Amino acid sequence: IRRPPRSTPKPSSAASDVYKRQEEDSFYYGISRRGGQVRVRDIGGLMPLYAGIPSADQAQSLVKKHLGPNGDFHSGFGLPSLGKRENGYGSARRWQGGMWPSLTTLVVKGLVDYSFINEAQHITRPLVQKIIDGGTQNFWEFYDSETGTPSHAQNYIWGATVLPMAEFARIQN
Repeated sequence: IRRPPRSTPKPSSAASDVYKRQEEDSFYYGISRRGGQVRVRDIGGLMPLYAGIPSADQAQSLVKKHLGPNGDFHSGFGLPSLGKRENGYGSARRWQGGMWPSLTTLVVKGLVDYSFINEAQHITRPLVQKIIDGGTQNFWEFYDSETGTPSHAQNYIWGATVLPMAEFARIQN
């Protein structure tokens, strides 16, 4: 049985102004500055888990559909920044599919708050193993979301977000 976060905040009008959930695909899409919905599946659509916006049933549906084995965000290494079925997706392309540790950490925290521990561990474990195997040489700006190949700036501080991510996901070594 899944339960909502311990202190589920009531969705504020500000949260509703940023994300709009689509019932038919259980995903939260961004809202443009002009008020229109941006129908692109990117990692921002998973952030409502961190903010405590979905009900327990909505969170269950979101996780099952989008983080499960056939989901847009199920990958070999963390969470892609863009859904795999979106135009322009590439697992090593910065904001078009690369894995960003800081954003992934927020989603992992949201998963844990909704008691999706196994899913949080699936996402976190490969990055933790990479750090264990290579030490601090593996703190990079972002990674290929399928292979874990690091890219761009090395020793980037937010690469260290793997430490709280591992704690949230209850990964012990």
